[in-house]
Amino acid sequence: IKVGNVPQSTNSAELRAVFEEAGFETISDVYLPGKFLKQGFGFVRFTEQEDARRAVEDAVLSLQGSSLQCEYALTEKRGVGGKGDFGARGALGGFSQTARPPAG
Repeated sequence: IKVGNVPQSTNSAELRAVFEEAGFETISDVYLPGKFLKQGFGFVRFTEQEDARRAVEDAVLSLQGSSLQCEYALTEKRGVGGKGDFGARGALGGFSQTARPPAG
């Protein structure tokens, strides 16, 4: 998923902790590339589609006083387990499997 309104001073461990403290247990990757973090957003990938759906539709999360805004990522930008490669491995919408988010 794409996470917006992320403070620029945030690191991936801090963002992961916010999701884990909210009960999200299937996080497979947290990605905060510098060029996007400067614009206030990063990405969180889940192994379970339900967790991604809950993050987008139900979660109320905040970090350093900022209310985080979660939405489905439009494209997969980073390969699973890759060293920052930008291959099209994985699926759309922040999942580590080949399922798309439910239509709606």
